[in-house]
Amino acid sequence: MITRLDEDLHARVQGVAAERGLSANQFVVHLLTTAVTIGQVGVLDLMEITALNEMRRQAEAIARDLERAIGGAQELLAALERASGPAPFDRTRTT
Repeated sequence: MITRLDEDLHARVQGVAAERGLSANQFVVHLLTTAVTIGQVGVLDLMEITALNEMRRQAEAIARDLERAIGGAQELLAALERASGPAPFDRTRTT
């Protein structure tokens, strides 16, 4: 059974190679080169996805830090306003 499959595969490879003007060995090398190239592209895609995910995580962490910093700055501003009273240029102040 395996021998028959091997013979069928070999015959198919030879047929396709002949259609392309290649020897069976040249065609197999071409297939392997193509497979390796596709594999490399797949690995590069995975690396890019991993890098983008890491960049997203870092951006989210920066956003959280900025939110905390803005909240702290707002609290500080409110405390300063309470401590100093209304500003002399405050147009909302009534006399």
